[in-house]
Amino acid sequence: MSVGVPEAGVDSAILGTFRDVEQPGEMVGDYVAVDGPEYCTLELLPVQRQDAGMRPLTADDIRSSFVNATPEQLDRLPLPGLHETIWHEREFLGWRDPQAARLGYIVHWAGDRPVGVVVRAASGGLTRGIAAMCSFCRSSQPATQVRMFSAPRAGEAGLNGNTIGTYICEDLACPMLIRITPSQPLQPDLVETRSQRLLERVHGFTADILKTA
Repeated sequence: MSVGVPEAGVDSAILGTFRDVEQPGEMVGDYVAVDGPEYCTLELLPVQRQDAGMRPLTADDIRSSFVNATPEQLDRLPLPGLHETIWHEREFLGWRDPQAARLGYIVHWAGDRPVGVVVRAASGGLTRGIAAMCSFCRSSQPATQVRMFSAPRAGEAGLNGNTIGTYICEDLACPMLIRITPSQPLQPDLVETRSQRLLERVHGFTADILKTA
């Protein structure tokens, strides 16, 4: 997946984890500039995992990570139980808001910085009795367990109502699903493959949110 951004317009206030791109081939977090210099493209690279799972997040990490949250949402941001989180079994931290039923939150690491996005569930679900697939973990499951989520883009675009949407597990628990099957635990190499693909898709989703053009 490629994300186009003006070379001089990689605004840290909007793109959070990314810095200005000087020339093609330059690394920007998990992305690389593949053309330019007048207009460069950030191309998603395969995720190179050094250790299993994700690095732990602190409450301050989470609160400072969001790229598309309003000040009001940040003021009332509910945090999940971080001490109970099994970090080596997570590619991202996802949770729903207990006080605002349609809101959810996704935070993952991009390089050395966390990136967080606010998502909103559609008011209506899919038709009961059919199967559906999450676009993140690619798990086929009952339609009642998958929901369309939308997310405002970062910066001015989001304030102007520009959003993107995709189908995600309703409880945002994709990291759990890639590690289980109905009958038996998955083999470690298969889990690792699923883990990398899941993280690539989540990175692609947040890259779309960060895209301003």
